[in-house]
Amino acid sequence: MASSKTDEAFLIKQKFRISVTKRLNELGMSAADLAVATGNPRSTISLLLSEKNLRLPSVLSLMSISRALSLSLSDVLPQHLLSSDVDFRSLRDLCGLTRSGASAA
Repeated sequence: MASSKTDEAFLIKQKFRISVTKRLNELGMSAADLAVATGNPRSTISLLLSEKNLRLPSVLSLMSISRALSLSLSDVLPQHLLSSDVDFRSLRDLCGLTRSGASAA
């Protein structure tokens, strides 16, 4: 079961990272530009865009990043997460991730 938790987190992170990186390239923006536009620390943006880190964005980060890049949530999240009955806190717990992105013990 731990594998499916990691797989789910990976899919969420991959969709987010690819969509945001693609849009940054389209707009000629850097991660630092995105940090300024969203008010998020550069370190947070770097972690969220890193291939090696499974840190999932908070709902507030999702909203501010999507808004800054003129993207919808459907552009940055897998379709199955867009149901109105998805509880993101439970999803984070299901994926076994802490706020830092490390696997929970």
